[in-house]
Amino acid sequence: MKISFYQGTAIKRYDSCLSNQLFTGKNISLKIYNPYEEGFSYGDVEIDLNKPDKIKLEKTAVYQRENIGLDMDYSPSRIGTLWDKISRQPIKTLILTSIDSLTGNCAYHFMSENLENEYGYVKLKDSNHLDKYDTGEIYSILNSDYPELGITGNRVIIDYVQNWDSEYIGGIGLLADKMAVKHCLDLGYDLNIVAEAIPTAIPIHYKRGMKVLPISTDTHMHNYFYNRYHNEDLNKIISNIINEQNIIELSGWQPVPMYIPKNIAESYAKDL
Repeated sequence: MKISFYQGTAIKRYDSCLSNQLFTGKNISLKIYNPYEEGFSYGDVEIDLNKPDKIKLEKTAVYQRENIGLDMDYSPSRIGTLWDKISRQPIKTLILTSIDSLTGNCAYHFMSENLENEYGYVKLKDSNHLDKYDTGEIYSILNSDYPELGITGNRVIIDYVQNWDSEYIGGIGLLADKMAVKHCLDLGYDLNIVAEAIPTAIPIHYKRGMKVLPISTDTHMHNYFYNRYHNEDLNKIISNIINEQNIIELSGWQPVPMYIPKNIAESYAKDL
């Protein structure tokens, strides 16, 4: 479902996000996507945006498992930078974190400075805390070791990245990658970061430097791509599709396992 918080020039409301002083003692009506229940959680909260706080949204409009709401952590020092594609100016975003009470996995929510709008989010998974639905060939590929790439042992999986208005807001994918690096460091893991990339996201991830994981020749995924392109190098296939501006070719693809190369992950770590 496509949700737009911006109506053309209405994005100017957020130009003030470069200011240093936050609101104080503010009652805010929050509506934030709950990636664990797959519906919007909402509620009114009283919060001093100059101080760290816990936020609990009790209700979720549509939920898949049980209506457990959304528990989030707020810190005024947890900030990031997005991009206003219209004015070509940076946008300061406050980053809320949330935890899935059933699996222990997390998400980072990219919010406007007054917390009243969510620009997007990234949902991350710890390879040690997968749920019963995280099965099948692609998860086998994501969790395999690749010594030649420096990817072995525990890792963070980028499960989903959402930009609620990609026409006007940029930089969410890059900030999502940096939060995955942060999560790796917080868990004490090596910078092993992989992702299940849906077809529409593949070229975006690729342009940021992500690559496709090696795919064993005894998998259905290998057979699918080899039979279609007579080529085993998915990175080269994707590069050709992008260079030829033939993105529609990806519409028939299945999700692809990708990873952040170590040199890129290390450069993100230096910025944190």
